[in-house]
Amino acid sequence: EKVGSLLQMFYACFPDYLKLKFNVAAKSYGGQYAPNIVSRIMNENQALTRATEFGFSSNAVVIPLSTVMIGNGLTDPHIWFASVPD
Repeated sequence: EKVGSLLQMFYACFPDYLKLKFNVAAKSYGGQYAPNIVSRIMNENQALTRATEFGFSSNAVVIPLSTVMIGNGLTDPHIWFASVPD
């Protein structure tokens, strides 16, 4: 939630960056955060697009999400730690 607000404020201050692709990258424990951040961005983008189609206006912008990269990410600890020997 806070990341979405931060990105909206960033793009409000620096609208020229809307022309560029937005990439999310995470490594290791970042695999816990990156999927949730990306999901939030995608849901907000979809909601904004639908609202615009129905004539609603907002100061929010569609974030130009392009790429998600997770390197050796810890996405599901229950699965990972079950295979680690005691």
